[in-house]
Amino acid sequence: MLSAVLILLCGMAQGNSLPNETDNLSGNNAYRVPDKDLSNDLSKSSALQKVIVNTSNGRVAGLRDGSGLEIFLGIPYAGSPTGSLRLQPPAEPVRWNDTFPAFSFGPVSLQPIDNMEADSTLSRDEDCLSLNIWTPGTDEKMRPVLFFIHGGGFVEGSSADPDYDGAALSRRGDIVVVTANYRLGALGFLYLDNYGEKYTGSGNLGLLDQIAALQWVQKNIKQFGGDPSNVTLMGESAGSISATTLMTIPRAKGLFKRVIAESGAPNLCHSAEFAENITLRYMEIAGVKTPEALSALSASQIIEAQEKLMDESGVGEEALFAPVIDGAIIAENPIDAMAKGAAANISLLEGTNRNEIRYWLLYDQSLLYASPHELFSKFPSVESNFGNRQGAIESYYKETNPGPYAGNASLAMATDIAFRLPHIRMAEAQSRWAPVWSYRFDWATPYDFGLLGAPHSLELPFVFHNFNTSFASLALGSHPPARLLADMQDAWIAFARTGNPNIKDLPTWSRYNSDTRATMIFNENCTAENDPLREVRMLYKGTVLYP
Repeated sequence: MLSAVLILLCGMAQGNSLPNETDNLSGNNAYRVPDKDLSNDLSKSSALQKVIVNTSNGRVAGLRDGSGLEIFLGIPYAGSPTGSLRLQPPAEPVRWNDTFPAFSFGPVSLQPIDNMEADSTLSRDEDCLSLNIWTPGTDEKMRPVLFFIHGGGFVEGSSADPDYDGAALSRRGDIVVVTANYRLGALGFLYLDNYGEKYTGSGNLGLLDQIAALQWVQKNIKQFGGDPSNVTLMGESAGSISATTLMTIPRAKGLFKRVIAESGAPNLCHSAEFAENITLRYMEIAGVKTPEALSALSASQIIEAQEKLMDESGVGEEALFAPVIDGAIIAENPIDAMAKGAAANISLLEGTNRNEIRYWLLYDQSLLYASPHELFSKFPSVESNFGNRQGAIESYYKETNPGPYAGNASLAMATDIAFRLPHIRMAEAQSRWAPVWSYRFDWATPYDFGLLGAPHSLELPFVFHNFNTSFASLALGSHPPARLLADMQDAWIAFARTGNPNIKDLPTWSRYNSDTRATMIFNENCTAENDPLREVRMLYKGTVLYP
């Protein structure tokens, strides 16, 4: 089906992201470096104060900065998934007797090193199941909670990414922000269900980790000034795929009230058959025949096997590991489940960026030179899906994406296939059962003379207001649009607070439905449009991409 294009161009690997200029402890952004212990800053600065909170697992110590913001980093939300717990669902965290020092991020989930993903070079360990909290106060105010799931194609990334620093968002919105790690790659998404009941759900351990973190929030967030009955789940890229998949999973029911989905619909869930084939080849490369033998391997051997599988496939491993429709955790295609009401009453704010796939030019600029016809010819299985529609599809993208590069048309086509059409189908399905708001992010980065347009992940600094990372400083340029930065973050905060993203400085943002298809276009001058993707929808109508 579409897997070839997805794997080639949009395995949802989320690399470059963005952190904060002023929203740190007493102006010192060292606290965002995972290997840095905040207690060192505590001893040097009178602006910092230690804060103690009781949790279900014991007391934790965080820090309050000069503005009153309180930060808790690296709190374990589950037991260490090592030894006999490797390849098993997350266990309850071990209770600690002493006060847990929540002064530094926990280790990053095991992952291959990616030069475009700074997280992959940090301290990595299987014992990675921790979360972080930013709160305006550990009091009884019962603030809205925004729980963010990081991206990274289900094989890389972490909550330590400075792009996801929750300080500015927490301060501006008077909300509690939570980020969490989860298992990745073979340790989080290797389908082993056929090896016995012990391994049921193994292809979705990363999702079960996310559920465990949300359960911890339900038990404890009130102690951090948050309201457990008002949790919004937000994700970007693979995190968005996770969040929208969790909407349909019964065991996640009641753990969150609404979802923000940035650039990722749950169309990238593997069939059990596909996942089994990946598992068989992975275990062959690893030199093992059973899950028990796999569990006996070292962590480095497990990662080496992943990298070999990636090299062998020739396309990158981002789409090789993903949630699995296993019948145990995920019963059916999540979008189909949404259409049947599986996520009834969960409000959804969803959208994509105008030029999603151009992000991957940062990895491979040869994508600029492949025409739609060349792309189709490389993947007969994709080509066969369109039948006599292929010529019309190629012509449409050539006519609407002129320019010196043949790849302009291909990149636009891939953006529609991998992001926009799945998001449209998801919005259609969910709008039958709950309020849905749709957006498109159009602001183009000036980086590289505007070649990237509005690529994948560019909206992150507009949501988190972290401007001081290398990617953000390049992507936003010297004069980022201040009004857009404020309006977009305020709309996200409004949705997390009330379930409605309308704010006074934006045009009226109507709910999405299949008649009007209202969409907010985020740019320097924001506009509300009805059905801005009608031509694209009609182009694919009746194909497997848009039945």
